[in-house]
Amino acid sequence: MSEAITASATLPQPTDVKAAVDASLAHFFEQRIAAAQSIDPSYVHLWTTIRHLSGSGGKRIRPYLTSLVYSAYSSHESFEKVLPVATAQELLHLAMLIHDDVIDRDVLRYGTPNVSGSYDTHYETLIPEAKERRHFSDSAALLAGDLLISDAYLMISQASAVTIEQRLSAQELLHQAIFHVVGGELLDTEASFKKLASAHPITIAEHKTASYSFVTPLLIGATLANATREEQVFLKQLGYCLGIGYQIRDDLLGSFGDETVTGKSTEGDLREGKRTTLTDEFLRLATDEQKAVFHATFGNSDASGEDITALKHVIEESGAVAAIEQSIAQYENEASDSIEQLSIDDDAKQAFRQLVKRCLYREK
Repeated sequence: MSEAITASATLPQPTDVKAAVDASLAHFFEQRIAAAQSIDPSYVHLWTTIRHLSGSGGKRIRPYLTSLVYSAYSSHESFEKVLPVATAQELLHLAMLIHDDVIDRDVLRYGTPNVSGSYDTHYETLIPEAKERRHFSDSAALLAGDLLISDAYLMISQASAVTIEQRLSAQELLHQAIFHVVGGELLDTEASFKKLASAHPITIAEHKTASYSFVTPLLIGATLANATREEQVFLKQLGYCLGIGYQIRDDLLGSFGDETVTGKSTEGDLREGKRTTLTDEFLRLATDEQKAVFHATFGNSDASGEDITALKHVIEESGAVAAIEQSIAQYENEASDSIEQLSIDDDAKQAFRQLVKRCLYREK
């Protein structure tokens, strides 16, 4: 292992990064809206809708990961030096959310109308027929996502505080992230109708969640800080542990979370018949009697509330929920092992440990 690197005196806090990214995004949207005025008011409306959605929620975790890694390996350098590259990942994330909502037929995001939902209302007087209106609303959303992907690459290319080589490396990592997340999204989409014959949930988590939400931001930060290949291997391992553990927690919250906290129904995955790590654990541990209850209700969109409650009961009774918690704890241990291998100082390692706790033991 290399000699430990002493990070800058103050590592960035999540709130500091979020405030800086939000300010960067505000400036970005101001520029895009001004440019759109030269084309047509309809184009201005699209950009205004995207800006509203961007400001409605989001923890800015991806920019924070990049900023934290950069600061951990760069003595006396402010994370703001790499802010454009960090912010670009938030543009990509917003694009993925917009497209994901189209795939899932959702009209809300962060408790507010998403792009599709906003345009459904916007087009209401122009297109009376609901199905036709939804087609054009989703079309606007697809275009919005496309714009943001393009601008993510442009924002990185304009990050003048880092070298051209670093910009190109960051763009290559962004490309790899998109390649993996689209593959994971396809497998996740197919899980809706392939049911228990779909791809393994961990495979989906590796590509849809871990790769672009954790591994890529960590590696981009490492690349910008000129961290060694050996360090990047440990960061990649950390990213996969974080991402997979994060998704497993998501699977658990999807059926056993507090709806008042998550803002999501805990019946959707069960009614849809979606294969998750939770269902896999249940089928591994359940008795024949418990499996009979499961197969009678799982994937039945018309199941009663009582049926869903009974299904949740046998899942928990089987020991599947406890097994999932053990699995998350294992990913935490593996993440901690990766952190210990990093050649960074103790303050930086502690910041990573806190990040692991926040991601793996969240309530929403």
